Amino acid sequence: MKISYKKINPGGNITALVFEPVDIDRRGQVEKDIRADDSTIEQVGFVVPVRDAANDARLEMAGGELCGNALRCLAYELWRRRGGKGRTEFIIETLGVSEPILTAATKGYAEVALSLRTISITDMLDGKLVRLPGIVQLVLKRAVTQSQAQEMFEVNGLRGESAAGVISITQARDRLQIRPLIWVRDTDTWYNETACASGTMAAAFSWGLTKGEYIEVVQPSGAIFFVREYQGRLILGGPIW
Repeated sequence: MKISYKKINPGGNITALVFEPVDIDRRGQVEKDIRADDSTIEQVGFVVPVRDAANDARLEMAGGELCGNALRCLAYELWRRRGGKGRTEFIIETLGVSEPILTAATKGYAEVALSLRTISITDMLDGKLVRLPGIVQLVLKRAVTQSQAQEMFEVNGLRGESAAGVISITQARDRLQIRPLIWVRDTDTWYNETACASGTMAAAFSWGLTKGEYIEVVQPSGAIFFVREYQGRLILGGPIW
């Protein structure tokens, strides 16, 4: 039976949201089927019942990873379904975190916010290791191949993580540019993502944020994401449609 889905573009990293029930052991195959049906889709998120009635929604990825862009997509779809007026905040449960995630959406724009308490950074010989909820990112000032990334994950003990990535950064004037290469353990898949929310947050966090300042980060898609620190949270916002 063909699964229906909602396709949303969060500035690259096009996401399909599935609202009908899908057993956990079928989600990997459903994701493959959806991506085969539409090659522009990079990932699939499954919207399931909340565990706490105080929250607005729950999102689970096939690989069990945290995905900032999928959270933004769900926030935007909730905003549209609830009338699509003004700016609305949503509390969304997801895998890989012990507490729900704050998101927000308005016309053509969506945000995701992570508590600074859940983010840590460690210096490496040629970059930074940034640990976020549900994913670890290696931020480097050079590009790497998939085989090089695999070796780096082995050396740094990251093969046991639910998801890990290498974020290659360059600076262009007053902006950062990123090239994300993401690995998801449970599906054993690699993605050269056209946009990456967690990678963008890791890049901005490793670069250094002044309180209240925005850092602009250009995605491979050409979209610009904005990252700032506010009230104990690292907040990412960007275009969506």
